[in-house]
Amino acid sequence: MKKFILFLFLCLPFLGVAQNQSWFEVELEFGGFASSNTQGIVITQGSDTLFEAYSTPANQTLYHYSVINADTGDINIELKSAYSYGWYSYYYQSDSYLNIRNYTQGEVLDLVKLDFSNNNINWVGYNPSYSFDTVVNLLSQPPPYAGCMDSTSSSYNPNANLSNGQCTYPVSFAVDMNSYPDTFSQVYVSGQFNSWSGIWDSLADPDGDNIWTGTIDISNNPGWLWKYSVDNWADQELPPNMQNNQNPYATCFLLDAYGFTNRNLIVDGAAVVLDTNCWEKCLDCEDIIGCTDSTSTEFNPWATVSDGQCQGNPIPNCGPGETYLQVYFVPDNYGSESSWTLYDDNGALYSAPPGTYSGYQPGVGISYYICVDTNVLVDVVIGDSYGDGLNGTLYGGTVNGNLQVLDCNQNTLFNLADSVTNSNFGYLYTSPQFSTGSACSSGTSSIAGCMNPFSTTYNPNATVSDGTCGPPRVVGCTDTTSFNYDSTANTSEVMTGNYTLKIYDGQANGWGGTWLGIKQGDWLSPQYQIGPNDGYNLIFDVPLNIYEPIELYLFTTSQSQGSIAQVAYTLYGPEGDTIVDVPYWGAQLIQFPVIQTTTSQPTFGDVCIERIFGCTDSTSFNFDPLANTNDGSCIPKIIGCMNPLSFNYDSTANVAGDCIPIIVGCMDSTSFNYDSTANTAGACIPVIVGCMDSTSFNFDPLANTPSNNCIPKVYGCTDPTSFNYDSTANVDDGSCIARVYGCMDSTALNYNPLANTDNGSCIAKVFGCMNPQSLNFNPLANVNDGSCIARIYGCTDSTSFNYNPLANTDDSSCVPIVYGCTNPTSKNYNPLANTDDGSCIPYIYGCTDSTSFNYNPLANTDNGTCIPKIYGCTDPTAFNYNPNANTEDFSCVPIVYGCTDSTSVNYDPLANTDNGTCITAVYGCTDPNAYNYNPNANVSDTAACVYDAGCIDGPGNPYWLNDPCYAWVIDVDEYCCTNSWDPDCQALYDYCATQSGTLDLDELAFNNIVVFPNPTTGNLNIKTNLDITYTLYDFTGRVIIENSNAQTIDITTLPNGVYFLSIKHHDKVFNKRIVKED
Repeated sequence: MKKFILFLFLCLPFLGVAQNQSWFEVELEFGGFASSNTQGIVITQGSDTLFEAYSTPANQTLYHYSVINADTGDINIELKSAYSYGWYSYYYQSDSYLNIRNYTQGEVLDLVKLDFSNNNINWVGYNPSYSFDTVVNLLSQPPPYAGCMDSTSSSYNPNANLSNGQCTYPVSFAVDMNSYPDTFSQVYVSGQFNSWSGIWDSLADPDGDNIWTGTIDISNNPGWLWKYSVDNWADQELPPNMQNNQNPYATCFLLDAYGFTNRNLIVDGAAVVLDTNCWEKCLDCEDIIGCTDSTSTEFNPWATVSDGQCQGNPIPNCGPGETYLQVYFVPDNYGSESSWTLYDDNGALYSAPPGTYSGYQPGVGISYYICVDTNVLVDVVIGDSYGDGLNGTLYGGTVNGNLQVLDCNQNTLFNLADSVTNSNFGYLYTSPQFSTGSACSSGTSSIAGCMNPFSTTYNPNATVSDGTCGPPRVVGCTDTTSFNYDSTANTSEVMTGNYTLKIYDGQANGWGGTWLGIKQGDWLSPQYQIGPNDGYNLIFDVPLNIYEPIELYLFTTSQSQGSIAQVAYTLYGPEGDTIVDVPYWGAQLIQFPVIQTTTSQPTFGDVCIERIFGCTDSTSFNFDPLANTNDGSCIPKIIGCMNPLSFNYDSTANVAGDCIPIIVGCMDSTSFNYDSTANTAGACIPVIVGCMDSTSFNFDPLANTPSNNCIPKVYGCTDPTSFNYDSTANVDDGSCIARVYGCMDSTALNYNPLANTDNGSCIAKVFGCMNPQSLNFNPLANVNDGSCIARIYGCTDSTSFNYNPLANTDDSSCVPIVYGCTNPTSKNYNPLANTDDGSCIPYIYGCTDSTSFNYNPLANTDNGTCIPKIYGCTDPTAFNYNPNANTEDFSCVPIVYGCTDSTSVNYDPLANTDNGTCITAVYGCTDPNAYNYNPNANVSDTAACVYDAGCIDGPGNPYWLNDPCYAWVIDVDEYCCTNSWDPDCQALYDYCATQSGTLDLDELAFNNIVVFPNPTTGNLNIKTNLDITYTLYDFTGRVIIENSNAQTIDITTLPNGVYFLSIKHHDKVFNKRIVKED
């Protein structure tokens, strides 16, 4: 506040300094106990009062600073107080001081405490008005010029002789954004030094490593609050779990009363280079805080920065005849009072003296592993210097302590909580004696074996090499029947591969500070954990080898007690077998920090590959990508169009190629409607070139192609004597206006409003203010226009906070504008701002996860309402409707009702929902004219129908009518039907069937005309000596072929079916039904 007052003062002009020969600065602070008007100061020079100040109102105006103009010579300084001890109180120990200085002389008076009762103080007056007088002589000096006087400052002004308190120094910033969870465009530094701007001080990333750097000049301050932000406050640093310093990664942040966290910057007269920190952290992004002591039971192999919390000692390798005990001590809230010692009959085995647990976290247990002889009696003595045992809750604490002793098999030998209520044993407690027991069956001694993981006899459990390593592993398939048999291999094990890790979160709200790591040899996995928006589980591939065992570490802290109860994880082998399975912790009392380890030996199965026979040629039609042994079954691919309705249909293709649809259109490139894409000729329209603009003179209504020679109509005045004559017009529109000469200047004295042609006769008016006292007096004006402006004094600087737009004469009262958000309810409220810049950002609550179903792009404060997207078909009327989906993926398939049974008569290949309409196929003759017509048949079996010729021998004797040769015979000689099937009829039938014989057709022809064969597959023969014409019709009556006297009709290209042949001889007509078949 003091520097702010100083700054405001130095912004004011030093009026009149040039007329004085000297000046001085006065800075003082009254005592902190001062009440209204109890302390004061008066500075005079001759009869002039240069400065006067009092402690008014009480405890508010204690600090004062001014720059005073004075003449050279003496000035008198009088200090006043209503109390004998002046400006200082021994009771309040209040600070008070007075300092007078100038540029030439430096400090001319420097007083502290200002105790008037000191013998060195010259008293004037008596209670209740005590005072102290002194005289200072001022020398001549140049006028004051305010500026930064520190030559090391970036804002140093060599011309300044009066410090303005605004020296700035370069501060170098660097932030690592590689862990930032979202996308952004620009990183900014926002803080008190730039009014919390989200756009003024940007950082840069010139090398693209996502570490943003920059340097800003900032003035001195013992505690600038600031942080990194992105994209004009689209996001800011808000480290989680800041209450009670629960976030060890954010110890450099300060948490304010509104829940905002800020970094703290100290600028103290020198340049500052800040360490590169990760976003929302006080460390590098790669740093992990934890126990870095590899001998501790809480050792964290991933830790790069020690948390100072390593506790306990490792499980020892005890000697022969020894085992170990685990002493598990939990301190209460007053750990510095506690101590304990483990004894056997020979004395103390291990001791933790008073003070051991000073500063330890209450309720967090520490394990000690101590080698002892097997099967001996021991006891433990526990002490408390205060006399309340480990009963921490007795005097306001939150945790009671405890001490347990367990053997190497984790059997409890002693538990203080079971023996003493609330662990309150007073000053000293000695446990009953208990046996150390035998050595553990698993043993703590060394295990001899081969320790070379590349040997065929490698023992992963060995701790001491016994020199028994066999030959080195040669990996390959040792199965002679396998596809990849390797005669040089001695092991078929797969050396490396992936395990699958699945981690779970029972509440789907994130693991908080809990995470899981996997260690194999020197390899450390990433930190596996579930974020607040990751749902209920995540799956990871874990690359491992078979040489070394793996260790799974689960880390958590007391700050994560609410989340670890919902943590579970499972590690699966390459065949889906469960290797490690840790279920949900559930609601249980957990001692923190938790470091849970699980050990397993990886295996990846056999490398042998079974032979799979098939076509291995990838270019073949029946290529089998799973086959590894070719069986000679490959079929070459024939790529072509397989759509018979396409222009380029290929009936030999077995692999679909590009099809070209039939496009009917005009293929004449000179036509108006020429279609360059057409491949089948259609109707063409000739090109007609002409003017197609209906407004033009030469408009052609028949034209379909513009000629680009249209002549536009131009309407206007065609009279050259008129005012508005248009030389380009070719059609007079009756708009001509006669010329009227005169002055056309509406500002002139002789302005003629009727004139349309200026004749140069105008006389100018000179308007203006004719009052010489006005601000805008115009000595050239001859017509007073009433525009005179009276002088208005005020701030005329439009950039100032108190700018007066009505003022026209500046009175030096301007106050600078401080832009920012002035709304205290806004997210980015700036208490220093006096002018709202419209940047206020209201709190908008909603889902801020852009991947969620109910993501609100306008929200800037997450309210935990995010709903994950579930993609699927959301149309309830669709065939594949998904009632769980909330996000349409456009996969909906409409319901098509119909018969879905492909064996039914009315099978619908497009239907996906059977509507019960399927009709079972009944095959048979469906022709009611046939002899064997089946009224129940619904599928025509044309081969099954037989027809009665109506001959004398009865139906089917000797043949049915649809026997083509029989029909031909009775067509030639009706006798064969109406009388008897004699040898001549038989001979005629044989001729038809075999197309051979010596039968004279002329003798057998009815009306001397014979047509054969019928049915036919191609040529149809007409045997006759008559002069005939014939016409062949299709079943619709359309004429197919017409001819005269031809002996052969070629119908090879005609489709199969029934045709009708009409033969005419003079006025007689002979009709014949013809059947065309393959």
